[in-house]
Amino acid sequence: MRIFSLSSAVLSVCFGLTIVSGCNGSMTNALSPSAGKGPGGSSSLRVRSAIKQITIAGNSCCVIAVDSGIHQIYVSSGVNLSGNNTTVVDGKTFSVVDSVSGFGGANNVDATTHNVWLAGLKAGNVEVYSGLMHSAITTVSLHFCPIGSWVDSTHRYAWVSAQCGGGSDPVWAINADNYKIVAGPIRTGGVMNPITPVNPVTGRLYGNNSRKTFEVNPHTFHLSRTSFGVVYNVDAATNLLYAQVADGLNIVGGANEKIKKRLALSYNPSYVGVNSALNHIYIGSGQDFIEVREGNTGKLLGTITINGTNILSVGADSTRGRIYAAGVSGSNYYLYEIADRY
Repeated sequence: MRIFSLSSAVLSVCFGLTIVSGCNGSMTNALSPSAGKGPGGSSSLRVRSAIKQITIAGNSCCVIAVDSGIHQIYVSSGVNLSGNNTTVVDGKTFSVVDSVSGFGGANNVDATTHNVWLAGLKAGNVEVYSGLMHSAITTVSLHFCPIGSWVDSTHRYAWVSAQCGGGSDPVWAINADNYKIVAGPIRTGGVMNPITPVNPVTGRLYGNNSRKTFEVNPHTFHLSRTSFGVVYNVDAATNLLYAQVADGLNIVGGANEKIKKRLALSYNPSYVGVNSALNHIYIGSGQDFIEVREGNTGKLLGTITINGTNILSVGADSTRGRIYAAGVSGSNYYLYEIADRY
C-alpha cells in the first residue's frame, strides 16, 4: 500500500513577531510591519495584522477546514499511518473544544447541515460528525483506504477519495442528506492524491493521481483527463479554479475550463486558501510565508511572514476576514488566526 502524506514535519512562532502578550498557549501579537521583497522578488507590503496562536496536537496537523456559519475550525492530520485525528477549534474563543478520529480535506464541511466528513483510512469508512452537537452521526462503509473528503453543499454530495485500490484508486459520491452511496467506487487509474476539490457551481470533482489529473462529471460520473494543472481550490463566487503547475499557479475559468491567467512564481505552491468575500487567495510552499493575492488576476497584495515556522496549510473565514494557518516549528504544531487587512 502506498500512501501520500500531507503532513510533513516542519514549525513555532514567537520568532519574527512583535509580541503584545505572552507566548504560551493562546496569544495576541502583531506581524512585523516592515516592507520588503516577497518570495517572487516583487515588492510586497507587510502590514500590521492581529494574530493569535494555539498549540495543535501533532496527529491533528495540518489540513484546515473552516465552517464560518458556526465559527468553527477543523485541523486534520492528513494521511498519517500512525494515527489520524481532527482537532475542533471554537473560533470565538480560539480554543480547542474537541478531538475526534478521522481526517478530512480543505472543504469537508457541509455548510447546510454543519456536518463534517472524516475519512477513516485503515477503517475503510468515512464518519459523519456533527459540528453543532460535537458528536458522531453515522459511519458510511466504503472499504479501501479513504484518505480525503470534499463536500458540495450545493448539489448535496460528499465526495470521498481513497487509496489501496491496487493501482487504480477510487472516489465515491455520497448523498449528504441520507448518507447513501450515489456512485462509486469510481476507479481513477492511478495512486490517489488526497486533494480532490469540487466546484459547487458545476458540481465537477477535480483530482490527481500518480498518472494524471482528472475530473468527474457529477451527472454521468464519467472520469476524463484535464490539462490545466492540479486543482487545489475553487472560488464559487467567481467560478474560478486555482491549479498548481511547476513554479506557478493557473487561474482557470470554472465554466469553460480555460486558463485565464498563469502566475509565474519562484516556488511550487503547496496550498491555496480562498476568501470569496474579499476575492483574495492565500498561497505558499510550506515555508515561512503566505502570499495574499487578488483572486481574479493574482496580483500580489502582501506577504505574511512568520520566521521559524513552516506553514503547511491555510483556510479562510470569508465572513470575518480571517486567515487560518497551520504549521510546525521544531517539534511543535500550531494553528494561527490572522486578520486579513490587505
